[in-house]
Amino acid sequence: MATTQAETQIHETVLTPRVDLFENDTEFLLEADLPGVKREDLNLSLQDNQLTLEGVRSFNEEEQTRTVFRRSFKFRPLLDEEKIEARLDKGVLQLHLPKSPEVQPRQIEIQTV
Repeated sequence: MATTQAETQIHETVLTPRVDLFENDTEFLLEADLPGVKREDLNLSLQDNQLTLEGVRSFNEEEQTRTVFRRSFKFRPLLDEEKIEARLDKGVLQLHLPKSPEVQPRQIEIQTV
């Protein structure tokens, strides 16, 4: 008996990736463990200072299953969106999220009279 497209169901497993988030005066650094994720299966978006990380880790055609992930972060200080950098290396995603200059601490020069 042939299987129609309506009878084929894909079963999803949804995961929340492990993430480390660090902050210093000038930026946030986010590192996410994403073993088995390819660059083309990963999507990063930033809207209203909310970063969303989502994608597909694997798809098994025989069993019609796939593993997906999604995680979002809201950043209170404004981010310098033009300077955000992302790198995926051996299953670890590293994001450098610079703070905008307006929210970074600045040194005030003291003048002598």
